Amino acid sequence: NYMLEDAGVNFLITQKSLQDLLPHFSGQVFLIDEHWSACAELNDDNPAFPVRPENLVYMIYTSGSTGKAKGTMIQHKSLVNAYLAWETAYELRTRARSHLQMASFSFDVFSGDWTRGLCSGGKLVLTPREILLEAAELYHLMVREQVTIAEFVPAVLRNLIQYLEETNQKLDFFRDLIAGSDIWYVNEYKKFLSFTGPETRLINSFGLTEATIDSTFFESKELNLPGDRLVPIGRPFENMTIYILDQFLQPVPIGVRGELYVGGLGVARGYFNRPDLTAERFLPNPFSKQPGDRMYKTGDVARYLPDGNIEFLGRADDQVKIRGFRVELGEVETALSEHPDVQTAAVVLREDTPGDKKLIGYFVPVEGKSPTNKELRHFLLDRLPDYMVPAGFVELEKMPLTPNGKVNRRALPRPDQKLLLETIEMEYEAPRTPTEEVLAEIYSQLLSVEKVGSNHNFFELGGHSLLATQLVSRIKERFGIELPLRHVFEKPTVGGLAMVIDQQKLASEGIQIPPIVPVSRDQELPLSFAQQRLWFLAQLEPDSPFYNLPETYRIIGPLKVDVLQRSLNEVIKRHEALRTTFHNQDGEPLQVIHEPFEVQIPVTDLTHLPPDEREAEVQRLVNEQAWRSIAIDRLPLFHLELVRTGINEHVVILIMHHIIGDNWSTNVLLREMAIIYDAFSRGDENPLPPLQIQYADFAYWQRNWLKGEVLDKEIEFWKKQLEGAPPVLELPTDRPRPAVQTFNGSYKTFHLSPEVSNALKDLAHKTGATEFMVLLALF
Repeated sequence: NYMLEDAGVNFLITQKSLQDLLPHFSGQVFLIDEHWSACAELNDDNPAFPVRPENLVYMIYTSGSTGKAKGTMIQHKSLVNAYLAWETAYELRTRARSHLQMASFSFDVFSGDWTRGLCSGGKLVLTPREILLEAAELYHLMVREQVTIAEFVPAVLRNLIQYLEETNQKLDFFRDLIAGSDIWYVNEYKKFLSFTGPETRLINSFGLTEATIDSTFFESKELNLPGDRLVPIGRPFENMTIYILDQFLQPVPIGVRGELYVGGLGVARGYFNRPDLTAERFLPNPFSKQPGDRMYKTGDVARYLPDGNIEFLGRADDQVKIRGFRVELGEVETALSEHPDVQTAAVVLREDTPGDKKLIGYFVPVEGKSPTNKELRHFLLDRLPDYMVPAGFVELEKMPLTPNGKVNRRALPRPDQKLLLETIEMEYEAPRTPTEEVLAEIYSQLLSVEKVGSNHNFFELGGHSLLATQLVSRIKERFGIELPLRHVFEKPTVGGLAMVIDQQKLASEGIQIPPIVPVSRDQELPLSFAQQRLWFLAQLEPDSPFYNLPETYRIIGPLKVDVLQRSLNEVIKRHEALRTTFHNQDGEPLQVIHEPFEVQIPVTDLTHLPPDEREAEVQRLVNEQAWRSIAIDRLPLFHLELVRTGINEHVVILIMHHIIGDNWSTNVLLREMAIIYDAFSRGDENPLPPLQIQYADFAYWQRNWLKGEVLDKEIEFWKKQLEGAPPVLELPTDRPRPAVQTFNGSYKTFHLSPEVSNALKDLAHKTGATEFMVLLALF
């Protein structure tokens, strides 16, 4: 009703079956299906009506930021120019005879479809709405009608291509295959091109309602751009001009981002009865010599490529601000769409709770796949800064679309808290220090999250500026320090903020901690205190296996052993600790870092054994390797072995000497191997950035800081703390301690009741300790 009243409509043409659906209308209603006989008797000559190029040919309403649609006034000269540009660019009279019409008639692409089809003397094939996303029926319609040209939105084309891939069919009967109205990617362009024929032109069009449908087009048989880039929108049609300008309306250089403006015959007259909005978006064209000429401010961000084509970079209002950073949603969507198990993706900024902004990723998986939140998060963390990685992911059966075929972002469901926390819980890394444990407990209480780890981010867990002030208050209560609020925003993870708290505590005691910096390798490199202790024990018992760290990991699925081999060697090249040996020089320990080397992964095949015997043999192999002797003065100080237990099942056995790592290190090693393996499997390079700090840098820093007065203070503190402590921990055991230490041990698992667990938490809270500290004290 708003559009009828706003446009001042006098005549309304419809069908009898739709009459009852109409809102109140005071003008004249013409029921076309009741007047066919009368129409047939009318003169079929063109009416002698004095139409001028500046008269309106149609007015179409587009959404407005205020919620009220605005009427865009298109003139005859603009639509005629658009048709003539299409006729030239697409060779309509010689190549395209059968035009498929899919767009809703309330969408300006509909005007383009019927103008191209009917003005060129071609046939217009109307697509029933119900088969638009039914790929099989849509394909059969195109084959039956021998369609030669169609303009798709990328979402519909993706659906169709997936069907063709599954059924081994092609679109080689097409002459012009156009995709527009939404963004798509270079890897999709190349894939779509493979389903066309040698005579088919695959075209990406770009346009706006305010510039008469299409303004630019792009096509290429050899697209030499990275697959994760958006398909260029090409160059302008005839009598259209594209400007990419900065905030001062000055042209930007090639390659520099700017806002896209459209000039030329296609620019609309303006918005009906909205002089304010017209003046805001239809600006005087400073580059035109025609008096009164205007250009349209699109709100799109673009840049010129070196070859003269234009690359669309997204909407200017797709730039959102989160945690103080500006984020291009299109960039996040591009990265998420690159996951091999993701078919389509959308990313939105949600603020379901006031002040609580979160990026949420929505995706439709490839058929038969269902990537986990953990996999998607790891995938994006390899490609994007952490602030650009969505806080949660929502899997959809299909992406909701508007009648125009674009992603309907308003219809994307609100994720529940459990779904958001799934990503976080699967990424859990246990707190590593007493400060981290207390801080994790505070996060848990403030944010109502049961399990908080060292890597969890206050804001990703649901925190915001109001809660941040409460966090600072709790930190003061538990740690007795005044922490500036800015630290919460600068270091929002448990681990990062705990480090700030520890530094503040030391500073309050007059202790300043210098930063860790890379040091020259052209000097003798000391061991850290922990390494020196292990080196000393190795001198006492050179063949002892007591400081071996055994880890096992099971791999389910196809495995390329040669790629795993390359991945391991890449990790060895990346981490100096894996190629370090330790030597005795005049009674003093010295570490030597060697050049990268390659190791072969031995493979033990157990598939010849009965299934019930394989696990026992795996355990035997693990025990055998765990008890092997590792010499610390010879490479390598680790051993990795692969055991095949099934066609697509393997067990990785990793044994590492404690002097080059710990359990945390083995997790890092295997996680990085997995990331590199994934990249190498796709033919990509190692995606991990070079390490700025190696363990040798830490050891040098520790030795140069913990000495003199600083070390004396530390020693004095612990002497006082441990004064009166028994030299040996005497537990009430049911058997005497052996005369010679054997290092044999085991563990027992038992459960505490909720009442006891809660009492322990309360005691820890009251004493300013962690639960681990309380349990150890009781033990």
